[in-house]
Amino acid sequence: MATSPTSRPAEPSSAATKRSSWWSRVRSYAPGAHILSWDLGFGVLGGVAIALLFTASQGVRAQAFTFFLTLGGIGAGLSALVLAPMGMLLSSLSPGFIELINQTRTGLRGLLLPFRSVATIGAVASVLALGVSLASVADLPVLPWWVHFVGTFIPSTAFCWAVFGCIQMVGISVNIIEQDRKFRALDERRDRARRKAG
Repeated sequence: MATSPTSRPAEPSSAATKRSSWWSRVRSYAPGAHILSWDLGFGVLGGVAIALLFTASQGVRAQAFTFFLTLGGIGAGLSALVLAPMGMLLSSLSPGFIELINQTRTGLRGLLLPFRSVATIGAVASVLALGVSLASVADLPVLPWWVHFVGTFIPSTAFCWAVFGCIQMVGISVNIIEQDRKFRALDERRDRARRKAG
């Protein structure tokens, strides 16, 4: 009996398969995972919004020192906020799950890459913001508008990227914990089966 067209599962086109394969391949490496991440996209949008505000408003620009000094402090706090849960997460994972992770291509280093990346971005945002805050009170000549835009866009983007990266870390941490629990449950069932067989 012939299968009806409606009951046959749709096969992905070759173009869609190639795109999915290319996307997965690029995201499997550190540079691609950073560039094609949604948190970078939102970070750029946040950086553009803040830079436009500083460029367009003289009143906002007058508060640059306070704003970027605060930004620098928060950026440093974000780095510490990410590194602390990373250590707690590592200590809570089962040895068997860590051994399983080490058998993958990227290993434990790849698992911790998002945490290290967000901590690094937060630290970079902190340093850049402190530099901009000092430059805002320095005795500099009148600068063109695009210098103000670039000078505020870069640290603001790094800061927003770190903030949205922290949000992403929550989902990644939950996923890692769930996978570890599944591995523990599977390992316990396997041990019970061995004891019964023995």
